Amino acid sequence: MEIKYVTNAFKIADVKRVKGKLEFNPPKKLQYKNGKELPKSILKKNVARVYLIVVDKEIKKIGGSNAEGGIEQTLNEYRNSTGGQPGRSRVGIADNINKAIDRGKEIEVYMIYQDSFKSKVKGLSSFKIEKKAYLSYKLIEDKCLEDYKLEEGRFPDWNKQENAKPWSYEVRKKQSDISNKKPKRKTSSR
Repeated sequence: MEIKYVTNAFKIADVKRVKGKLEFNPPKKLQYKNGKELPKSILKKNVARVYLIVVDKEIKKIGGSNAEGGIEQTLNEYRNSTGGQPGRSRVGIADNINKAIDRGKEIEVYMIYQDSFKSKVKGLSSFKIEKKAYLSYKLIEDKCLEDYKLEEGRFPDWNKQENAKPWSYEVRKKQSDISNKKPKRKTSSR
């Protein structure tokens, strides 16, 4: 499915590789297709959000996140997918992005979000008024995946789990190698 058919998303980044690392560069203005502008602060706002990774105008991945730090933090997880304990999907998507860059493809990221709202939140035996409650991103992601499948008869190519397809041996090995690296211990020089 081409991004031009998506009406609820707006572009949040062009993706490039600089010195071996993925860079997500936001456009000068964040705006919907109808011209309605959004503040840059939406990139750091903790709202339920879904992102679309688009290669040459074709949606390749639909993902979601509630990570603290907003969509910027979510994208940082792809940028830093070669360290720490990244999941196989994170390593595989970063690998696919890098391969697309190597082939000279245009890579963009779009976002759909649901604003926070005031709500009564239940505790064990009391209630709290939460001024910035938000939905789970999963509700939005599932609806986006449902819409995509209804239109295309399948899920996006890079949504391996939803398509019930395994990641390649290369990606599985890369993820295993990264996860098995032991962090170097700093020694004290007292």
